[in-house]
Amino acid sequence: DDVAAAVALAADPALRPATGTTLRIDGGWSVLVGGPAS
Repeated sequence: DDVAAAVALAADPALRPATGTTLRIDGGWSVLVGGPAS
């Protein structure tokens, strides 16, 4: 669910400002939530 939410935020330009950061589908979100690397 956390990953899905992060992807949704990254995919929705209107929600980006609400996060206080810029989420990026290319890997920024995966770092935010722990990501595949972890």
